[in-house]
Amino acid sequence: MNHCIIERPIAAVRALLLETNQSANQIAEAVGYQHEGDFFYQFRQYHGSTPQAWREAQRTQSSTQQK
Repeated sequence: MNHCIIERPIAAVRALLLETNQSANQIAEAVGYQHEGDFFYQFRQYHGSTPQAWREAQRTQSSTQQK
């Protein structure tokens, strides 16, 4: 699949993961993924981790940078 086609929804997913406490499934639906499996597969291919693991890593990184 074209990298640019995936980038826009994945960018929206990243923003929602950082700015909300919605579950990854809720975010997938909000962004327009019809199949959760496709969402998780694409996210993992793009970032090398699950959405929840990515969220936790980003939040941990952010909190350590603020100290």
